[in-house]
Formats: sequence, structure tokens, C-alpha cells
Amino acid sequence: LDLRSKQMELQRQKLSGIEVSKEQEEKLQKLLEVVNMNMVAKRYIEAEYKIVVLLQDIQKIIGEAADKVYDEELMDILEDKDTGE
Repeated sequence: LDLRSKQMELQRQKLSGIEVSKEQEEKLQKLLEVVNMNMVAKRYIEAEYKIVVLLQDIQKIIGEAADKVYDEELMDILEDKDTGE
């Protein structure tokens, strides 16, 4: 989709510190409005967004669990060091 490539292009610009012009944002917004007129495309984009949110939630849960495991392992190592084991 042209929409997706334009979104990615603007995202890359933002992440690399390059200013996104008002014109670029307006063009993307207009393209999004046109795509949203097509109900199939609109539903696809909405479903894709929901999947992205779901994956972000999963990643957050896994990250928090991993942090907890690492914290516990670090505490075990420090306790072993304190006791001289």
C-alpha cells in the first residue's frame, strides 16, 4: 500500500531526527481519508492496528516478566557473593 510506505517514510524521518513538513503530514492525512472511504481497506487498517496493539502488549508482558527473572537472578548472585559461596 502506498499509504503504508508513506507512513513508514515519515516514521523513519521522525526517528532519525529529520523534521516532517506540514505538507508531508497533510498529504498523508489526505491519503488516509481516501483509503478510509473504502470500507474493506478501512477494516483492514483497523484490524492491523489492533494486531499491533496486541503485539505491543505481549512484548510489554514478556519484558516485565524477563525483568523480574533477571532481578531475581541478580539478587541470588549478590546474596551468594555476600555469603561467600
